[in-house]
Amino acid sequence: MIKEIATGVITVAAITIGATAATQGISSNNPIKSNKRDYNTSLQVKNRYDRMTRDLSKDQVARAMVKGQVNLDDAKKDASDRVNNAFNVAYNNVGKDQYGDAKKNITKQLGKGHFSTSLINLINPNNAIPYSNHLEECKIGYGEYDPATHEIPMVMTVKYKATDASKNDSNDYWTAVYNVKTKTFSQDNRKAIVPPQSNQ
Repeated sequence: MIKEIATGVITVAAITIGATAATQGISSNNPIKSNKRDYNTSLQVKNRYDRMTRDLSKDQVARAMVKGQVNLDDAKKDASDRVNNAFNVAYNNVGKDQYGDAKKNITKQLGKGHFSTSLINLINPNNAIPYSNHLEECKIGYGEYDPATHEIPMVMTVKYKATDASKNDSNDYWTAVYNVKTKTFSQDNRKAIVPPQSNQ
């Protein structure tokens, strides 16, 4: 009887020890399996990036860079030509019979926006008191180009004769922003600097 009890105790102890060892073996095995999975995932990502890098040739990189580039000289010339053309119309003597054509021309140059509307509103459609008798000079300067927005600020100074009898030049100071990608003007503002007329 004692022998049977001892055998039972030893059997239970052996089962308990075996179960504990097995549990510890499995739990110590889990981090190894997890690390292997993480390593394999990382290796797959690395291999994918290696393939992408090999596939990206120098020609492809060059084409991508050229596609994203902006020729600022061409963009500035385009903006300057359009502003000069519009100002030449608005600041020269526009008669009542020429008003419709002047509006169309300015809108064609500057687009349908606030800038063209502001310039068109300078012209007196009744031809009673023309805003300007003739344009003397138009100068255009540019600020720093922002590649993130594709915008470049503009400053425009206009010297003109208000009337045929004007002794002094009048000046308008304009600012605007030109988007080289969409080729549109925005944020225009005008400040008039009209000197007192001389009586002599």
